[in-house]
Formats: sequence, C-alpha cells, structure tokens
Amino acid sequence: MHTKTMEGLAGASMNMKLLNTPFRVYKDAERRGDTAVMERATY
Repeated sequence: MHTKTMEGLAGASMNMKLLNTPFRVYKDAERRGDTAVMERATY
C-alpha cells in the first residue's frame, strides 16, 4: 500500500473518532427532545 493511501486512511479514521462524540451527544439529545443541546452539539 502506498504511503499517501496510509496517511489518508489514518486521517479519515482520526476524523471519525473526533466526530463520534458530538454525534453521540446529538443523538442522545434528539431522543430526549432537547433541542438546545442538539444545536450546541452541531457547532
């Protein structure tokens, strides 16, 4: 596998990990109907 491909996959993996927490907060707030928390999680 090429070096650039490995760098791209590592970068994509890191971005998914960083986005996972706010997305989990958003889904939990959506389940509870808390729109203020949903808005904060998107920013």
